[in-house]
Amino acid sequence: MKSIQCFAWGLVTVAGLLVTGCAKPPQVSQGNRKLIDGLRTATSARETSWLEACAELLEEGKRKRTVSDVEDQEFSAIIALAREGKWEQAEAEAIRLGKAQKPTPDDVARLEAAQGRKPEK
Repeated sequence: MKSIQCFAWGLVTVAGLLVTGCAKPPQVSQGNRKLIDGLRTATSARETSWLEACAELLEEGKRKRTVSDVEDQEFSAIIALAREGKWEQAEAEAIRLGKAQKPTPDDVARLEAAQGRKPEK
């Protein structure tokens, strides 16, 4: 009986990881990537006022319809974790979201243009 319970818990754990842990965070539009940086900074510093500034930017983006529903869900989840005092988890999620971002064609063009310039002295 005990082995069946262990097996069942193992299945539940694996299923939970597949549903939550393995899902890739979404690509965030270029204009909203500043929110990722803001959330990373606020959560790493555990600074409530910075977190609330990010929450205000998110609300403004939602009003202006520059934040997608998927982006809203990701950002809101990080903010909620931090507001609950789960700063480390919120920071980890902000880092995970940031690392999942891929360069846009504009990013690549900007980097390629910058490589052709010499730094000023």
